[in-house]
Amino acid sequence: MTSLKHSGDGDRVPDLGGAITIRELPQRQPLRSARRLHGPPLIVTDRALGKLESILNKQRRQASQSLGLVLESGGAIGLVLDEPETGDLLFLREARPVLFVTTEAAARLAGRVLDLTGADGSGRFTLLTANE
Repeated sequence: MTSLKHSGDGDRVPDLGGAITIRELPQRQPLRSARRLHGPPLIVTDRALGKLESILNKQRRQASQSLGLVLESGGAIGLVLDEPETGDLLFLREARPVLFVTTEAAARLAGRVLDLTGADGSGRFTLLTANE
């Protein structure tokens, strides 16, 4: 699994061109209180969503699974292959879920833009603030 470290300004995200390791995840715990996003939610550009869809299509998966950004222990944001749950933020492409973001991860990523560098789609994922 690839972890996305979130430290603040203009974080770089590793290239996700390789296979995604599927691992057993602990069952998600319900939130004790509703968390509100501070500022606009995470924005995913068409370029980034297209690359994520390409990665997703190369995985052995169940039809109900998509890629997801989850908050891991220690505060890192992790990329997983799993089924979205009610309340997750969904990013669709042609009416199919490509990426989900858990409520906890969405709160940490609010006001950020997930993009892909390079015009040919072979670049790296970047996580920037919305005003950069």
